[in-house]
Amino acid sequence: MASHGITRTSYSKETRTAALRREELQKINEYNSLVAEVQSARSQKNYNDATLALTSALLKRNPEFYTIWNYRREILLNGILPPAVTPKPAPDSEEEKSISLILKGELIHLLPLLKSHPKCYALWNHRLWVLSQSGIYLSLEKSQGLWTEELVLVGMMLGRDERNFHGWAYRRIVVGAIEKGMVGKGMSLVEQEFEYTTVMIKSNMSNYSAWHSRTKLVGRLLEERGAKKQERMDFLEDEINFLKKAILTKPQDQSLWLYYRWLIHSNASPSNSNLNEVITPNMPHWIKIALVSSEMEDLTDMLDMGGTDASKKWLLASLVGLVGLLRRLRRSKPVRGAKPVDNEDSEEEEVDEDEDEEGDGVDEKAEMKRVREWVKRLIAIDGEKGKGRRWIDLAANAKDKQKSNLTIMAGEVVGDT
Repeated sequence: MASHGITRTSYSKETRTAALRREELQKINEYNSLVAEVQSARSQKNYNDATLALTSALLKRNPEFYTIWNYRREILLNGILPPAVTPKPAPDSEEEKSISLILKGELIHLLPLLKSHPKCYALWNHRLWVLSQSGIYLSLEKSQGLWTEELVLVGMMLGRDERNFHGWAYRRIVVGAIEKGMVGKGMSLVEQEFEYTTVMIKSNMSNYSAWHSRTKLVGRLLEERGAKKQERMDFLEDEINFLKKAILTKPQDQSLWLYYRWLIHSNASPSNSNLNEVITPNMPHWIKIALVSSEMEDLTDMLDMGGTDASKKWLLASLVGLVGLLRRLRRSKPVRGAKPVDNEDSEEEEVDEDEDEEGDGVDEKAEMKRVREWVKRLIAIDGEKGKGRRWIDLAANAKDKQKSNLTIMAGEVVGDT
């Protein structure tokens, strides 16, 4: 039944809407009053338990309020923690135990907020600040204990959301702090962390953060193992095979192809002498060409397998990138006098000038014809008027030998033709 053209349903809806607006307005007023109270306390330099509780109430409502986090740190330093002194309090003294309880209490107090806002930069930053205070106030053993407990916590957080890049970045910082405390003890967590990425990838191969952390570990892992040239080559082969198993399962997953690009391009580029960033620094030039050529054959075989073009988007883009890398390798000369990674191969790489001639024995016209076909398929996948336009420049460049660049993945230059 309607009254004056207004149904009962409409009236009920309007009443609920008005009630919600009143409730929201009340919350806004309460929030603004709390902000004013906290800011007033800060201006008066009130540093005590009461103002600490006020910041807790405000940050619970708005954990992104970075100014209030700064005030909270001021309260802890000026009203809760004792003045930092040198030397530190004696290990296991009552003073150290008291300070340890304060720092632990702050970390525990933040846990509910962290669970409800796991991607809040300000929260993670405050935790790091609290942990950093342990190095100022506590003995090395006590401080390391807090950092180690934090590593367990971040493991639990990544168990809840294994792709949380905030958590992964935070984990690397925590691990670095723990290792810093191990200096002189001959201890490292790189093996443990590398295995951790493997476990997380096997749990979810789309975990780009885990793949990214892997890139930060492999160079140091091999260096600490004292890996020789052949061991490094074997490791690279194992990584490629491990990755390709995942790619065959989910060829449409971009995170896999991003790691693939890093794996091949960083190790087979014309210049890759940074020991800390690549698996096989100073790989012989001819092996680089053989590696990239072999990868092109493998990816071309994958392209001929079943499945829609949409599932092969990153496969096609990677093929174009490999062509660009291969053409750069053909046009570059091996680096003379490059220092070997180990003493196994102390001789410089011999350069066969005839073998290194540009495009020797390669039908570059046929090669570029294939590239244009791949690019056309990429454009068709994304739509010529939409995202597909990013591939149009690639197609145009591929036709012009004098000024072309093979560009993939949002315009990144991967090779001059």
